[in-house]
Amino acid sequence: MKLISRYIYVIIASFLFPVEYSDYGFEIFSFSGDAQIQSMGGAPHENSMSLNNVYSLNESHYQGKLSLSYAKYYSGMINFFQSSYIIKQKDSRSLGIGFLHKKIDNIPNTQNAWEDIGQVISQDEIDYDNIDYYDDQQVSVLLLYSLNLKNTNIGFKIKPIYTSILDYSALGLSFDIGANREINSNYSLGISIENLYSINYWSTGEAFSAYPNL
Repeated sequence: MKLISRYIYVIIASFLFPVEYSDYGFEIFSFSGDAQIQSMGGAPHENSMSLNNVYSLNESHYQGKLSLSYAKYYSGMINFFQSSYIIKQKDSRSLGIGFLHKKIDNIPNTQNAWEDIGQVISQDEIDYDNIDYYDDQQVSVLLLYSLNLKNTNIGFKIKPIYTSILDYSALGLSFDIGANREINSNYSLGISIENLYSINYWSTGEAFSAYPNL
């Protein structure tokens, strides 16, 4: 309940106080842990169980269907885990939930090892005792509600997110909306608006929103 209360506070604060907008969204949602999506170069596929990548749910996302995916990126520097589960599918309505976790750790952080004054650094200027390690992780629970209208599926996503970078942390929230229409047995057309509304509130007191992306 305490975490839910903090998210409610973040939403209210975002309407009361001005925030900066950024072209860069939440990094965790740019990764795909689904093998089918990866094999297609990141292109969304309507039957994928990567709920982060699909616009809406359809008959392939039947109740009780579960998917677990794990991937490493950039020679193992980034670890990404994703799970998805279809909670309910009844009549024209479906509900799915996903869990995403992205982690970067054990990368040498050298920003305190020398004073960067814009010149070439010699080895004797490096203080090796001040080299520590960089840690970064993001966690999100994704909810996708889908409504089927004849040959068109419409989806609504709620994406709360927690971020920690070194000693700093942030709570965020974003909303997506998407639609997928079957043209015939071979073709379908999908469109989505990511970050229709978003807010990310840092422990430093700063807040930002990501620009919506069509």
